[in-house]
Order: sequence, then structure tokens, then C-alpha cells
Amino acid sequence: MTKGFKDEIGKKKEVNKRNKKIAKSKREKRQRKIDDLNSRPKSWQGLESRDIRTPSTYFSEKDDVLQSPEEIKARLNDLLQQLEMLKSFGDGTPAKEILLKKEIEKTEATIEKIASHDRVLKIVGNIQDGNNEEAVQSMYTEVEYKLLKRMEPYLKLAGKEIEEHIFSSK
Repeated sequence: MTKGFKDEIGKKKEVNKRNKKIAKSKREKRQRKIDDLNSRPKSWQGLESRDIRTPSTYFSEKDDVLQSPEEIKARLNDLLQQLEMLKSFGDGTPAKEILLKKEIEKTEATIEKIASHDRVLKIVGNIQDGNNEEAVQSMYTEVEYKLLKRMEPYLKLAGKEIEEHIFSSK
């Protein structure tokens, strides 16, 4: 004999009832836990300081946050010198050397980002002051610099290819 739909529906009904009962018990358990926490105010103590959205998590004092770009540049240059010194020891493992190389690249990129920001602020300042000629000249200089930075890897690659072509043993 074939099974009918009623048999399957009846089984699903039982499973659904069981799942509903389990969900209800989980909801009640969750509600009991919340009620318990609400009844004891000390249970919430210490949780408010762990909220990552509070500024005190990131900043201890207002003065610590406000640093001049010169201070940041000086600290980054010091870090770069320390990294270069560590790199010069040469007694590290290949992994250490790779990590140092990556840290040096990141530090140099951060220094470049800050310098670029300063140059852009100079351009905007010239525009605001009405020094259009200086602003245009600064823009030309900045565009040339950006082009050089983007072309530099390709120029090095072309130089290697030329050197290989000229000095190859063919």
C-alpha cells in the first residue's frame, strides 16, 4: 500500500509541535536569565566599560589625540630607523626578514601618505588665499610626483630588461 498524505501531515504536525515546545522553553529560559540579571544590578557591573563604541575605549585624553603632523612624522621616522637597524643585523630568520621588510614598507607608505596630505593642504590653502598661480604650480608638481611614483616600478623593470639585453652573454 502507498502512504497517504494524512500520515505525512500527521508526522509533520507532531514534529512541529515538538519544535514549538522546544522554542517556547528556550524563550522562557532566555527570559528567566534576563529577569535574573535585571533583579541583580551588580551582575551588570563592569559590562558598560567593555562597550567598544565608547570613545574612552580608544582615547584616554583629548590632548593625546591631538598631535601635530610633525610629531607623527618624527615618530614614524624614528620607527623607520629602528626597523632599518633591525634589518641591518642580518641574524634573523627569513620570516623575520620578510616581516621587517613589510613593516618598513608600511611605515614608508604612512610617511608618504602624511606628506601627500600636507601637499594637498598646501594646494587648498593657496586656492583659499587666492594664489592661483602658486596653486596651479603646486598641482603640476603634485601630478608629476604622483606619475613618477606610479611609473617607478615600471621604470625599474625596464631598466633591468635593458641591462639584461645589453650585458647578456649572447
